[in-house]
Amino acid sequence: QTLHPVYSTQSPGSTRADVMVMAQAIAAQEPWALTVPVNDAGKPTFKLGALCAANGIILPAEDEHDALGDARATLALLRHLKEAAPVTFRIMMANADRRHVLDMLRGNEVLALTQHFGAARTLPVAPIVVSPSNGNAYAVADLSVDPGTYVFMSEGELTDLLAIRGPRPIFSITANAQPML
Repeated sequence: QTLHPVYSTQSPGSTRADVMVMAQAIAAQEPWALTVPVNDAGKPTFKLGALCAANGIILPAEDEHDALGDARATLALLRHLKEAAPVTFRIMMANADRRHVLDMLRGNEVLALTQHFGAARTLPVAPIVVSPSNGNAYAVADLSVDPGTYVFMSEGELTDLLAIRGPRPIFSITANAQPML
């Protein structure tokens, strides 16, 4: 659709950051740095237009619902995040590089992982093993769950436990998805 190489952000030495993920991380780690608006249901929303407006980023009306306008809004929000929360911004920019994330997972016994599914929560996690089928996926144990509740389960019981929807004691982090780690 453009004249740019299709996989330019995935070529060696290149990274790709997700501004919405960065905004969620900053909202969780440095909540004073970002005003997160609420939607009609009273829940926090990270929609680009609402987030920009709540943080004083004014864009021309003709840019609304326009690809170039969205790009300008995203850039303005990115600059705001960098200025308002430089520590978390720097961490999340480093986490945009999957090699950095994999190095952290390989080199640490315990890490803090923030998840943002409606409401942010930060968990202590212990890296276990890289996936045999996906070098960018790493199994981690949620240390807020007592391992004694599952360590002696049979293979079938453990398989059932790991297949449930919702919080699980062992789950996967994808290194190339800019985790909030």
